[in-house]
Amino acid sequence: PGPEADSIRQDYLELTAGFLAIPVNAPGTTYGKALKAKDRVLARYQQLIRSRREKPGQDGVSIAVTETMPDGSRISDEELMLELNHMVLAGYIVYALLAELLVQLAQNSEWLERARKEVQQIVPEGRLSLDLLARMKGQQCLIMEAKRTARIVPFAFGSARKTFEFKG
Repeated sequence: PGPEADSIRQDYLELTAGFLAIPVNAPGTTYGKALKAKDRVLARYQQLIRSRREKPGQDGVSIAVTETMPDGSRISDEELMLELNHMVLAGYIVYALLAELLVQLAQNSEWLERARKEVQQIVPEGRLSLDLLARMKGQQCLIMEAKRTARIVPFAFGSARKTFEFKG
């Protein structure tokens, strides 16, 4: 927490606001601001990567810059910089979907009960595995519904033209 984190958060807010902006790179436009915010974010990552290459620590970026691939190569600064940005944006999407799922379950006690029963039936001892998770078709339907209705990027994703029901 602090000024640097607040600055990064502001840059990502400006960056994501540009996703649906009219793509005109002019001073003062949402799109222009988004491009400048993206450049600031990537410059921060570049600085972080450079510092970890010089003096690795125990964090994930240090591991990424020091790890050697089977062919002997290492990830480039450019590749790692873009992957760090992708991870943040993917996290934004995952959290938005999780929030939508929680809202859906809070608003629909029938769905919540169906989800609870499925988990108790398939994983009665509480030890989840990928194999068991794959058998939970009801949970998959809930996630797909959250993906359909979540307004992660307003007016572009998550909206059906018409309400419909498919396989319950």
